[in-house]
Order: sequence, then structure tokens, then C-alpha cells
Amino acid sequence: MSGTLVVNMVASGVMVAGFSAFLVFLFGRENSLIHKMGGMHSSMVKAALAVCASGALLNMLSFSEPPPSELVLNIGVAILFSWAAWFHWDRFVKGGPRRGGRGGRKRTPQR
Repeated sequence: MSGTLVVNMVASGVMVAGFSAFLVFLFGRENSLIHKMGGMHSSMVKAALAVCASGALLNMLSFSEPPPSELVLNIGVAILFSWAAWFHWDRFVKGGPRRGGRGGRKRTPQR
């Protein structure tokens, strides 16, 4: 097993987790803004995230060695959606009631 294959499998696994978490954070909360959008918009987002998660899972399970450009793209997308899922969790799910979250850490005002 080559290093590129291992890196691609890890990046694909992180993408599956990031896409899935983002899907749950967007559609799993009743107070999410996505529910206020029209059916077409929310369906497009849901379908796009589901297809991306499925593609990343198939990419991980195929054990194929990608070209360097695809490997760089996979790493970038994995980092981007990991950050997006963390940000969404921190600001909207765990954030204070002002942000529509369920509570979480208290932020002290800056002087």
C-alpha cells in the first residue's frame, strides 16, 4: 500500500465524516435556516451533500491510487468540510440562544 493511497483513503474518510456531519447539522435541527428555504433549495443542498458523501465513501472503498491533482483536491475538500462542520457546530448547534443554538459556552464581551 503506497503513501498516496493511504493519504487518499484518510482524506476520503474525513470527507465522508465532514459531509455527513454537515448534512446532520443542516437538516437535523428544527430551527435550522435551511427549513425556511423553498423545497427546491433545500433538496438541492441535501442531494449535493449526500452525493458528495457517497462519492467520497466509494473513493475510499475502491482502493484506487489517484493522480496527484485529485489527491490535492481531496485533501483540500476534506479540510474545508471539516472546518465547515466544526464552524457550524460551534456557531449554530452549540452556540448561544442568540444564534439559535442550544446553549454552550458563554462569550464575554470584548472591551
